[in-house]
Amino acid sequence: MSLVEVRHVSCLFHRPDGSLLKAIDDVSLDVPRGRTVAVIGESGSGKSTLARLILGIYKTAGGSVRFDGVDIATLDKQAMRKLRARIGVVFQEPFESLNPRMRIGAIIEEPLVVHQKTLSREARRAKVADMLREVDLDPILADRYPGALSGGQQQRIGIARALIGEPSLVVLDEPTSSLDLSVRAQVLVLLARLQKARGLTYLMITHDLASVEYFADEVLVMYRGRIVERGPTAEVLGQPKEAYTQRLLSARLSVEV
Repeated sequence: MSLVEVRHVSCLFHRPDGSLLKAIDDVSLDVPRGRTVAVIGESGSGKSTLARLILGIYKTAGGSVRFDGVDIATLDKQAMRKLRARIGVVFQEPFESLNPRMRIGAIIEEPLVVHQKTLSREARRAKVADMLREVDLDPILADRYPGALSGGQQQRIGIARALIGEPSLVVLDEPTSSLDLSVRAQVLVLLARLQKARGLTYLMITHDLASVEYFADEVLVMYRGRIVERGPTAEVLGQPKEAYTQRLLSARLSVEV
């Protein structure tokens, strides 16, 4: 059984004129344990909406989302809080997702304060120091503010915060798009190492096809709220069958040239 199972899910939004927009239309997917599934597509294709449905932020208009065999639509608020403790999120813009008025140690510690209330303050701080080391940062940074760090360091702080609660699933929302090429590679290597060490399952939402090619086991291609192509990464990116996927790859090649 996969960690995440999405079956025939749809999502509707109300437009200002009162009409309905079907942002997700009959989408099904599996995210196997210990694997990386990437969802790609242009802006507005439904990638981020799909991630929010899986996180339980948006409600489905049909279909089901199961996490570890449990239909999240059946969970009450307390059970949903427990489920969210098992999911970490790494955001696109690290500086925007890190509170500039909080010290780095407090930022990383926050999920423990919310979800592991029985831990003592000393135990939480020890876990923060260990987590900083695990993302290749000096624990001395715990007393600094995010603005004192580089973009790559800030994203490592975001990763540390996502992993401090020992989640089963990590949603990577454009985790490298704001980083330059060399730092992007370092972050991907770090994520791969952490996945192997912790047995993590990744759902990656991205425009960055180069990162997908290096990092993902499986690719889902979204267009106008539907999955139009899926399969092993090498197969989808190497021999795309759908015209839309071919256009995405052509656009990347044009930019690189």
